[in-house]
Amino acid sequence: MTNPSIKIIGIDEKSKARGVGRYVQALEETVAALPQTVSQTVINPFFSLSGTKLNNVGFPQSSNSIAVIHDVIQLKYKNKFPLGIIGRIKLSINKKRLHKFKTIVTDSKSSASDIEKMLRVSKENIKVIYPFSPLSNTITGSKKPQNMPNFLTKNGYVLYVGDVNWHKNIVNMGKACIEANIPLVCVGKSFDLIKKNITNHKELQEIKSFKKLVENNKDKIYVLGYLQDSEVAWLYENTLANLMLSHDEGFGYSYIEAGYFGSPSILSDIPVFREISNSKGAFFVNQNSIGSISQQLVRLKNSPESRSDAGKDAKVRSIFFSKEKFLNDWKKLLIK
Repeated sequence: MTNPSIKIIGIDEKSKARGVGRYVQALEETVAALPQTVSQTVINPFFSLSGTKLNNVGFPQSSNSIAVIHDVIQLKYKNKFPLGIIGRIKLSINKKRLHKFKTIVTDSKSSASDIEKMLRVSKENIKVIYPFSPLSNTITGSKKPQNMPNFLTKNGYVLYVGDVNWHKNIVNMGKACIEANIPLVCVGKSFDLIKKNITNHKELQEIKSFKKLVENNKDKIYVLGYLQDSEVAWLYENTLANLMLSHDEGFGYSYIEAGYFGSPSILSDIPVFREISNSKGAFFVNQNSIGSISQQLVRLKNSPESRSDAGKDAKVRSIFFSKEKFLNDWKKLLIK
């Protein structure tokens, strides 16, 4: 079911990745639930400042136009995400297009601050709407992945769900798990890159290093790739901890998803994760220190009570990021 008053534009292959893909799915569900009497509105749920197509951002024809920017990490760390000449041209054009949108929606206060500073958008035009994850719908329908090794039992592994970009810090994560002697299970479509020949492109160096790490430690790192939601749910439900050791983020889906299933997270100690978790249901580490991560993994493995308590806190916190809150926040923005 759709809402004829609201048009969602600009969805491309990048917007189908698990994190943003979940957002698009949640937004579509929300729009369908809104009354059809709302004002004509155009929403771009994945405004890409340096997208592969100049028209992938869409052009708002409506007086009520909204662009969703999940983060500006590529702009904050230009040396890690080189744009090239064509990319810089697209960035310049898309920045101008951005200012034609009436409202910018983003996923966190941390991301809002970055957008204000780096894109020179007025604070009054930025609205923070915390996402929720449709994965909460699978709490009662989880199933073990078919490609999950049988010897990895409940609380016998740690879990990473996400992609392989530089800021995800997957190499340090893998090294820490090896040092702690705790198996790491990796989930995400982006891990399909491991099966391919990886070039020397600057953006691919993290996954190239991780691929070598996996090849040399096949008994410690298990790459499952893309899984169905019910299988991801099973992994969250049975993991010792969810790992998110990013250098930077716009949000933190896996923290709230793990929380749905009563599992804690080990997070890098960065502002956005303090914001999302409210410093509860998680253990914070220095993401640049393999020793810091490894030591926390071992402490958690040896302290079932700490894990249980943190898991309970994570579950309580995850309830804050509900479909109802997401729907109500969008309603307030769309129904005036």
